[in-house]
Amino acid sequence: MGGSKRGKRPSRSDNSSKSSNTVLTPVEQQQEQQQQQQQAHQGAHKAASARDAQQARQRAAAANGAASSSSSAAAGTAAAPDAGRLLPIAFADGQVTVGDGLVLLDRITPLARVQHPASTDMVLLSLAASQGATAIEDFSLGVLHCKQWLCCARNKLWWMTPEWGKNARDLPPETQFLLAELEDGTYAAILPLISQQKFRGTLRPPR
Repeated sequence: MGGSKRGKRPSRSDNSSKSSNTVLTPVEQQQEQQQQQQQAHQGAHKAASARDAQQARQRAAAANGAASSSSSAAAGTAAAPDAGRLLPIAFADGQVTVGDGLVLLDRITPLARVQHPASTDMVLLSLAASQGATAIEDFSLGVLHCKQWLCCARNKLWWMTPEWGKNARDLPPETQFLLAELEDGTYAAILPLISQQKFRGTLRPPR
C-alpha cells in the first residue's frame, strides 16, 4: 500500500512574523518615501481645492448680498424722491415755512427782516434793535414746530455739548446749533450767526 507525505502547512503567525521581519532594500525604501510624499501632496491639493471652493462660495454670497442691498437702496430712493434735495423755505406773515407750507417757526417778532429774499433754500433773518444801539438784545423767534430736535450748546468758554428733546422749553441756553425734524420727516437747521463781527447770537428756551 502506497502513500504520500505532506509538508507542514505554515501558520498565520509564521507569515506575520516573516512579514514583520522583512527588510526593505534602499530602492524599495525610496519608492515608499515617494509614495508617501505623493499621498501627502494629493491630500494638500485636495484641502487647497476645498478651501478655494469655500472662498468662491463666500464671494458669491457676498456679491449676492451687495446686489440685494443695492436694489433695496434703489427702491428706497425711488420711494423717497425728496431725499438729498433741498426743499424751498420761505418767510411771510411772521412764519417760516418749509416745503409745501409746513410751519417751522410761527409768531416771529415783527422786528425780523429778510435778507437775500431771492434765495429759496434758506431764510436769512436780520433782527434790528428796537431802541437803537445796545450792548445786548433779546428777540422772540416765536413757536418752534417739530417732532424732535438735536442741538449743540455751549457749557464752558470753549466747549459745547449735544442735547436733544421734543419741546422748545427744553432747549439749553447758549444753543449754537439746532437741527429740527419736522412732522413730515424733513429736517431744518437753525443757526444763530455773528452780525458784522460785533454781535454773537445764540438760541435760548422761551421764557
